[in-house]
Amino acid sequence: MAGATVLLLNACRMMEPKRDGVLNGYVPPGMSVDSVVVNQQARWWLDFESAQLNQLMQQAFSGSLTLEQSAARLEQAEASARKSGASLWPKLNVRGDASERRADMGAGTVTTNNYSAGLYASYEVDMWGELNSSRRAALANFEASKFDVQTAAMTLSANLADTFFDWLAQNEILSIYESQLESSRKKLEALELRYNRGQATSLAVLQQRQQLAGSEAKLPPVQANISRLQNRISILTGRTPGTDIRLVAEELPELPIRPVDGLPARLLANRPDVQAARMDLESADANVAAARAARLPSISLTGSVSSSTDEWSDLFSDWTENLAASLLGPILDGGSRRADVDRSLAVSRERIAVYRLAVLEA
Repeated sequence: MAGATVLLLNACRMMEPKRDGVLNGYVPPGMSVDSVVVNQQARWWLDFESAQLNQLMQQAFSGSLTLEQSAARLEQAEASARKSGASLWPKLNVRGDASERRADMGAGTVTTNNYSAGLYASYEVDMWGELNSSRRAALANFEASKFDVQTAAMTLSANLADTFFDWLAQNEILSIYESQLESSRKKLEALELRYNRGQATSLAVLQQRQQLAGSEAKLPPVQANISRLQNRISILTGRTPGTDIRLVAEELPELPIRPVDGLPARLLANRPDVQAARMDLESADANVAAARAARLPSISLTGSVSSSTDEWSDLFSDWTENLAASLLGPILDGGSRRADVDRSLAVSRERIAVYRLAVLEA
């Protein structure tokens, strides 16, 4: 049994495309898919000690539509992985039939009843690893979906923090402009009072009025930015733009201690987008193996236990057993299976390019 398992696994690997060092130079030394476990529970934003930011993060992770999409795709991938694993097991079905036939025999109508019931089993021998390759492809896709969820969560938290700090900064700018505006108004009032007393020129009053108008013109763009950022925060937290999110302007927090960077190779290995690209490539390679194995002969085993009678009471008194094995080898299919192999190889080449780009951008 162990020897057969090893043979099947080797058959799967033989069907996969040979890389021949094609990824050399793109994968940092010591980096592998399973080398680092990404901590998706790390709440880095707590270091800023902002109660408002913490509350926004909670709202985002519970209401973000982007995260909801990623989570739904993860559920789809998990279900597909379970379905692909089911193909490796025997299938057992139960079937029951009842029929009635009436025939006019001249002298009268003859009625014939027929009842049947049985168990029917089938099993496909995974001789070339087609089913196992499909399962590995689905599992790799599931792992890639998990990394996609982590990427979406990291991106969401980063965008939300960046938007929130930008909102705080714009409020500080607005406060400064309003203070300058108030100072300009008081200065204008003083100049107008001195002008009425003959102690200031009209030119000084005009210049101060121009300065006041310039200060007033600075407010609308900043107020528009504040509204835009509030709407952005609403969207990131899964709410309609224009919703009162009840934010209170506060001072920008102090920067926390910078985290230890570590080695560049470990930084890349920690990135879930790089991990997802690698798992997508693993899935594509497994699909190539499955497509190649589909061109080879397959063996199926079937068995059944059934009973058939014309009396309901005698249905389970007599049973018939049947065992069969069949060999199916494709000869002519119009090039369909060959096209599947070519398509899978093209997808694999695409995934190589995606992985290379992910590493370079990271």
